[in-house]
Amino acid sequence: MQPTASEKATLLLRALDAALSAVPLIMKVYRSSFDTRFKADGSPLTLADKMAHELICAKLQASGLPVISEEQEKPVMKPREKSRVYWLVDPLDGTREFVQRNGEFTVNIALIGNGQPLSGVIAAPALDKAWFGSPGQEVRVMDNISSLPASLRFSAGTDHRKFSCVLPRRALPPQPIMAVSRSHSDPHTLALLKRLRRIYPRLRQWAVGSALKLCLLAEKKATLYARYSPTFEWDTAAGHAILRAAGGELYALDTLMPLEYGKEGLRNPPLLAVARREGSEEFLSEFSSEEGV
Repeated sequence: MQPTASEKATLLLRALDAALSAVPLIMKVYRSSFDTRFKADGSPLTLADKMAHELICAKLQASGLPVISEEQEKPVMKPREKSRVYWLVDPLDGTREFVQRNGEFTVNIALIGNGQPLSGVIAAPALDKAWFGSPGQEVRVMDNISSLPASLRFSAGTDHRKFSCVLPRRALPPQPIMAVSRSHSDPHTLALLKRLRRIYPRLRQWAVGSALKLCLLAEKKATLYARYSPTFEWDTAAGHAILRAAGGELYALDTLMPLEYGKEGLRNPPLLAVARREGSEEFLSEFSSEEGV
């Protein structure tokens, strides 16, 4: 059964509380001389990933809903019922940026139901900022998250409006800006940039790590983001919810339809995110033509 609007609001606050609770732990490791290990796929892993995973999962499990996290020993890698409601977590998205100490890493928590992102929270510990929201509702932004009282718990009884503001409405940049991954460049993306520059000679690109790219689109600071190199559902779900609430969309390039969740293996196809759904056809048409990128 899908959560009611009231239940969804309460669950969003639970996710916000879990994300913000992980921030001090992550920053403590970030400021230390931490060790880095590597997973079988070559991606880095630090103590911060592990500590954030354990804390966030413990907090979310109290909701009674299943939790799927990137850092589980054996993540659920089979199709799920489309009607199922569950948490999808990346406790430290952008570990490469964390290791390089450039500050572009995030905590991503999403609530998924019926194959869709119902709500999302993204916290950027080093940037001292968080975004949260649900499609059909407003997106809110919280600054100075490290200065929040340690005893503060965001729950059903907390008025989060005292600590956050509505994401300001902005016009899109006059010339398109394409967000690109700082650590995952690939020939397809470079070819797409070249192709789009033939159409938009003043197209600019903005390299940034982690789910911050989707936050840039939600804030209308960038216009689009294409990703061909591998991502998983926990990488995109929270940002997808926030972007959709801000009027944007995240499309699967194999279908040119909005991305769905609960796929076998949890692996995403190539993606295109747009800051504004209205008018997105002009970008999607570049992928529906016979000319490849």
